[in-house]
Parts: sequence; structure tokens; C-alpha cells
Amino acid sequence: MEQLKTYYGENKGLVLGLVSIVAVIIIVIAGHAFFASDSSKTGDQPVVAQSEISAPAPKTYVKSEVKTVPEVPKISYADALVKYKDYRIQFDDKCNILTFKNVYKNNTEIMIDNRGSAKMFRVGDNQLSIAAYDFAIIKLQSGTLPEVIGVDCGSKQNVSEITIEK
Repeated sequence: MEQLKTYYGENKGLVLGLVSIVAVIIIVIAGHAFFASDSSKTGDQPVVAQSEISAPAPKTYVKSEVKTVPEVPKISYADALVKYKDYRIQFDDKCNILTFKNVYKNNTEIMIDNRGSAKMFRVGDNQLSIAAYDFAIIKLQSGTLPEVIGVDCGSKQNVSEITIEK
């Protein structure tokens, strides 16, 4: 016991330093968990109409093999806004959108509009990497109609639902 007291007395700075490091790690992990929680708790949500607030609980979609969408010739953002004005899903930096449910005809091209930092998006079984403040065009196709597919944005799953119909 005397040896332990002597060791602690000689290495008090080392022991206190290790305890401090452990405390900082715990605080960082707890802070990360707090700030990574749902953005609805922070009040940063955009103001939306009352009818859009009561979105149904997220569904679980079966994901098939991931396909990377091929690059298509780019048009300007202004031209894309005009061309896809009724066929656009726009995401902000926190993956918030205005409409949860979207319905499109089979073989329709839609615009995935990223108004935030660069993110990975998944539309059904198609994976898209979209740069900050950029967009991608994707063609919705299904052999089984109607088909409901989920849309993931960054690390958030099922932030939107698309129904492909005849």
C-alpha cells in the first residue's frame, strides 16, 4: 500500500493528465451525440404548410443492388429549373424537403436538387453523388407498377417517398 501511495505521489501529474484526457473524450462523445440528434429539436426546420407537417412515419424499403447513375450531359441550373419545374425534389443542407410524397409517371426524368454541402443520395436502387449546390437528373423506371421507392439523403434514410405509376 505504501508503494502505491509513493507511486501516486511521484506521478500525480501523469495520473491527473490521464483522468483529464478521459474526461475530455467523454465530453466530446456526449456533445457529438447531442448535436447529431434530430434537427427538429434545434428549431432549424424550415417553415412549412400545416398539411406538410404531418408526414407519415418513415417506411422501411427493400433496397436492391446499388447502381451508380451514369453522368448525363449537363445543362445550366437555370435551364434545369425551367425544364424540371414540376419534376424536382429539392434538399437543403440538413436533407429537409418540402414534400414527403411525390408521384411520377414511369420513365420520367426528375431533378434531384442539392442546395447544401456535397452528399450521397439514393433514389430506389440508384446511388448519386451530388456536389454542393449542384443537381442530378435521374430517370425513374419500373417494370412493376405502381412502385413506391424511398429516397435517402446523406446519412438520413427515407426522407422522401416516390411513387412510380403508369
